[in-house]
Parts: sequence; C-alpha cells; structure tokens
Amino acid sequence: MPLWPSEIGPSCGSARSPRRCTCATILEVGPWGLRQTAWEDLELVGHWRSFLDSPRRYLRHLLD
Repeated sequence: MPLWPSEIGPSCGSARSPRRCTCATILEVGPWGLRQTAWEDLELVGHWRSFLDSPRRYLRHLLD
C-alpha cells in the first residue's frame, strides 16, 4: 500500500471530495493502524448520514 502522494500517482485536484475522483485512495487510521478503505465504510460518513437522516436526534441536546 502506498504511503506517500508520490507513490499513489497523479493528483485528482480535489482534496475535499474524494468521491468525485475515482483515483482517490482513502486511508483510515485507527487502533488497527493504517488501512485502505472505501468512502462509504468510514465511520465518519455513517455519522454524517445519520445526522442528515434525522438532525433532531443530534440537536435535541441543544434544542430541548
């Protein structure tokens, strides 16, 4: 698995939106170390989707 940008290949030109670039390599860091993963499998993406599905679930602590 490449660890440096020069080993990955040409840049996609978009650091904020890896889904728009098929050449993007997503690396996830956790207790297991460093591993390549899919965008949809990131825990953060799951939280975003959950929030967008029901913002009230997250904001109830601030709004109630």
